[in-house]
Amino acid sequence: MPEILCNGKQVSLIRVPISIPSSCPSCGRLLFNDGVKLRCTNDDCPRKVFNRILNWIKVTKIEGFGESLVDELDQLGKLKKISDIYKLTIEDISTIEGWGLKSAEKIIENINKTRTLPSAVFLTALGIPGISEKTSEELLTACEGDLKVIRTRTVNDIKMIKGYSDISANNIITGLSQNAVTIDELVAIISLSTEKNAAGVLSNKSFCFTGAMTQPRPFYQNLVKKNGGKNSDTVTKDLTYLVCNENKGSSKSIKAAKLGVPIINEQDFLNMIGGDINIPRQPQRLENYPLFE
Repeated sequence: MPEILCNGKQVSLIRVPISIPSSCPSCGRLLFNDGVKLRCTNDDCPRKVFNRILNWIKVTKIEGFGESLVDELDQLGKLKKISDIYKLTIEDISTIEGWGLKSAEKIIENINKTRTLPSAVFLTALGIPGISEKTSEELLTACEGDLKVIRTRTVNDIKMIKGYSDISANNIITGLSQNAVTIDELVAIISLSTEKNAAGVLSNKSFCFTGAMTQPRPFYQNLVKKNGGKNSDTVTKDLTYLVCNENKGSSKSIKAAKLGVPIINEQDFLNMIGGDINIPRQPQRLENYPLFE
């Protein structure tokens, strides 16, 4: 029996086997062990629906709409599915203890801001396993930028998109099918817009950024998108450029060299789009300001 020291004393450890639950504590239905997590097999499980609502609020960025308010509205029977968010009234919220009229008005105002959403945000907010923000953009790019087109695709169609396996393609198609009613309800309420990459000097070029940069990485990725290019998190033979200020033999630079992908620095990249970029000023370090002249 293993022992450890506790406050200077030898203490024996007793190993107690952990009993893995077989039923969902929320709805009582069978749990499925996928090797990583236990998943409830009931798609209408109240807890799963609750988490989908929270995910929608988080992804669409409805400010002020926290978990406690979702819980209160759920208990009142006002919030049982995602589309119920858009049926809420000021009175529904203001009558809850701790919520005043002004707070309720602000929540409804923030909800209404999400009645128009980019298609990629809409798709990500559904909370379908395997569909992230990056996946949503890839799917839309491959499907004419139209959610309707994505919904007509098959597993084999999705597998044709580079980087998608049988499992990921099946998860996407299954998830879209299982959420068909939810999607129909939401598209009747929400206007979808497609944010297409602008045609520009970086059209048909892809970039991967690695290492330290003058600005946060999203700053450069946004420049790529605005100028018609594409961003990548990985180095592949199809990558146009790896942007790296200090080539010190990182795994990405080694792979780029092996695949023949050109490696450029930050200034080289900026020169491609004109060089004269409005870069946010970084705060000066304190030592740069002498206390005495």
